[in-house]
Amino acid sequence: MGLFDQAGNLIGMLTGQGGQSNDSLAKQANVSSADFGKIMTLGLPMIMKAINRNSQDQSGIDSLNQALNDHDKADQFESIDQAAEQVDQEDGDKILNHVFKDQNEKEGIIDKIAQALNMDTASVKRTLIVLAPMVLMYLAHRRKSNNVAEEDLGQEVDQASREVEGQARQEGGSLLERVLDAVTVDENQTEDDSLLGKVIDNVTVDEKDQAAKKEASQDDDGGLLGGLIDKLTK
Repeated sequence: MGLFDQAGNLIGMLTGQGGQSNDSLAKQANVSSADFGKIMTLGLPMIMKAINRNSQDQSGIDSLNQALNDHDKADQFESIDQAAEQVDQEDGDKILNHVFKDQNEKEGIIDKIAQALNMDTASVKRTLIVLAPMVLMYLAHRRKSNNVAEEDLGQEVDQASREVEGQARQEGGSLLERVLDAVTVDENQTEDDSLLGKVIDNVTVDEKDQAAKKEASQDDDGGLLGGLIDKLTK
């Protein structure tokens, strides 16, 4: 049985649920297991959305197919710990540089996650670097398991991205929404060209609902993050 054959969901697996452990991945990123889980819950949807955005034309599909061929290794591992031993951080950094539009977009996402979690940007960056090869391994596994044809790969990635976002919302609650709400589009960029703009378009609620949520959550912001930490440290 391969690594992802036993996964209930990707985020649950990478946060150490279902009998798995994320200790080895956290060690690779030089962060605690709890911090790894929190960063992953907010950062993984961003990586998936970037890959999804880039795979909506033939050039992007071709590039993704090659990347998945290079990372089709899930069947070699039976646990996260085994896979973590093979994570190539140089490869992870290259993946992030490829999937995000430019350095400003990459650094902007890292900064927003760090601010939301009150962590340093270096820890966030190291965690995303460790996550990136795992994401491609997961997508390669889905492509093989679901027998996805090249012309259907974009649709498969879109579905995977939506699933991961839904999983992240279950783990992170409204914290994820507030991080995404905090991401602003540079005035010199067009929303069509900006991943951050697309993220906001996809996940923000209408203004009235958003205002109501913010008012209701002012008194329990600490409790929300505390609840997330409790989930990730159990």
